[in-house]
Amino acid sequence: MNQETFRKPLKQGIQIDARGRAKVSGLQHESVFGPVDSRRFGCSLGVNLIPPEKKVCTFDCPYCECGRTDLYLQEEGGWDSFDWPRIADIVGHVSQTLESLNRARNQIDTITFAGNGEPTLYPDLLPLIENLTRIRSEQFPTARLVILTNGTRLKHRSVRRALRLFDEVCIKLDAGTESMYRRINQPLPDFRFDALIESIVGYSKPVIQSMFVNGSIDNTIEEEVNHWIHLIDRASPKRLDIFSLDRSSPDPGLTEVPRSTLELIAQKVRDQTRINVCVY
Repeated sequence: MNQETFRKPLKQGIQIDARGRAKVSGLQHESVFGPVDSRRFGCSLGVNLIPPEKKVCTFDCPYCECGRTDLYLQEEGGWDSFDWPRIADIVGHVSQTLESLNRARNQIDTITFAGNGEPTLYPDLLPLIENLTRIRSEQFPTARLVILTNGTRLKHRSVRRALRLFDEVCIKLDAGTESMYRRINQPLPDFRFDALIESIVGYSKPVIQSMFVNGSIDNTIEEEVNHWIHLIDRASPKRLDIFSLDRSSPDPGLTEVPRSTLELIAQKVRDQTRINVCVY
């Protein structure tokens, strides 16, 4: 897809929809945002490891609520000059926010690592989650620690060690063929689809999350869905979450997939595998 076709500006921060739900829109300006009303995770406090005003990711998905990817980071050696937020600042902001929620007697269900890009790019993810695990246990022991990732960093040992400290690791898998994956996720030029799939298949019991779209890109066609189910079955996730657009998309050519279609796809997965499927 020509990237010039999706430059639609998005409203920034947290937006309230017509049903009164607080939802993420555009780039976040702080390391902590929300709580928001998540379809999957309930009342969710977001943690953003990417600096404000930037989207840093290994993908440039045209449906991403954060908009266009500003910066690709391919090699760890190239990160030295990048202005990553300090661990102490993130930990302090999370701790203060949890203290405020506690004082107000507000409950949260999850602390979700997402934000302005791919959270596993953060170079100090392991010591950060070690600190935040302790703070969660002290202040909100019932809140689950969740991370949303595209899986491109699973090959790194330090990332896998950090992910083991989360209660739930949600890995993106939007397509079953390399051609469709490149269209719907627009990865780095040196991206290897086969290597990504092997990393996902080799990860023990993740949650797989899959976005379906219609319009200028359509990953709901039967042949694509069949290939996707084959990969889902190989990955053997503890749960599969499927959904469609719920927020503004920077690509105006993409449209939401009807709930009835998502249910048909979910049932097809159930008929062919033993995987627990949830539709949102």
